[in-house]
Amino acid sequence: MRKLLFITLALVGNLLFSNEEDVFKDKKKVIRHLKSYMSKVDGKDLSGMYKHLSMPFVLHFDSDDAINVKSKEEFIEIFNGWNTSTKSKFHSTKFESIEVEEVFANFLCVADVTYARLDKNGETIRKERALYHFVKGERFSPFLFFFKWWKTWKIYMISNVELKNA
Repeated sequence: MRKLLFITLALVGNLLFSNEEDVFKDKKKVIRHLKSYMSKVDGKDLSGMYKHLSMPFVLHFDSDDAINVKSKEEFIEIFNGWNTSTKSKFHSTKFESIEVEEVFANFLCVADVTYARLDKNGETIRKERALYHFVKGERFSPFLFFFKWWKTWKIYMISNVELKNA
């Protein structure tokens, strides 16, 4: 009887005081999607980037007003402007950290990403931090809300965050 009581208390204690966090089951899928998106950004592949997004798509950088992108044409126009700016002058992206948190079960999550933009020699040009907001499937489909198991995660908003001093 004492052994059974001891085992029961040990199991309950382990469950109550465990340091393990609940794991977001699609975390690896979201990270894969994010890395795939970033490879398209590195290649300046606008069509490839667009496939990773859910429309309407929101961009919010610095203290500027948020930009609500409503169509593929708007997206291409905005990113063609970015493509000719100094912000696009990098060769590749190196992830330094990716933290993914589920916001709403099997529907919304956010990836807090810190990364470095690298030149052709692998030297860091600049470091950045951004929040990538993901939705599973399409946001505005009430019927499909209940059938999201096979849907893919898509980015619906990107906002930059001030980089913490190291």
